[in-house]
Amino acid sequence: MLLIPWIDPGLFTQYMWDGGTIYSVFGFHLRYIEDVNYKNILRLYATGYCKAEELFVRNKLKHYAVMFEKDNKRWWQHFRENEFMAVYYKE
Repeated sequence: MLLIPWIDPGLFTQYMWDGGTIYSVFGFHLRYIEDVNYKNILRLYATGYCKAEELFVRNKLKHYAVMFEKDNKRWWQHFRENEFMAVYYKE
């Protein structure tokens, strides 16, 4: 079961991609997602996802795009499949 909803790929714009990164907003890198506190932060601020190959801009194979919102600012970032599943999949 996924912990965040699928959202339309058309919402993932170039402008929003330029809007931030996990490091610039939360102060840590994706390579530290094994830390439960970091996973909880990523879950709290994520508003949705889609497969990155479905994107109209910056599409990528074997990746997901995750949309975030914090302090009334929205942006998105790519996650590798294993990173996405480690954070947003719950059995």
